[in-house]
Amino acid sequence: MLQESIGKIPLSHTTELRFEVSPYKGKNYINIRQYVESTNFTGFTKKGVTLTLELGEQLLEALKQHKPSDQADEPVEIARLAKNDSTELVARTIPPDDKHESASLDVREYIQSETYTGWTPKGFRLSLDKLATVIQLLEQCLEKLEQQNVVA
Repeated sequence: MLQESIGKIPLSHTTELRFEVSPYKGKNYINIRQYVESTNFTGFTKKGVTLTLELGEQLLEALKQHKPSDQADEPVEIARLAKNDSTELVARTIPPDDKHESASLDVREYIQSETYTGWTPKGFRLSLDKLATVIQLLEQCLEKLEQQNVVA
């Protein structure tokens, strides 16, 4: 399988969130990653997540079940999914703050290890009004992965 772009969501005039399906070491994954195009740098950043088929399905189900509320004063956890023994993928809504005028969807890795416990830059945050688009693009990524698994 070759890397295949599924779709993108603009985040700013220089940054977008890209949804892709790509192989790595003989397995296929979903990559949701920030892409920057500016005079200083053009390419993918470390900000984003890589999902297996199973993790993608779990995240999709959790996002579909979530009923957003603009009234939340505190973060609301949507899902906490184990990636491995020390890393979880956490999807949550974040209320508006100094940097973001509206509520946001944040999907990020959380690590608990002997040397570090906390959030990592591996994730993405975007306006909660884009939740339906995230769900749609994630569904398309999963369909593509399932097709590739049948062929393989």
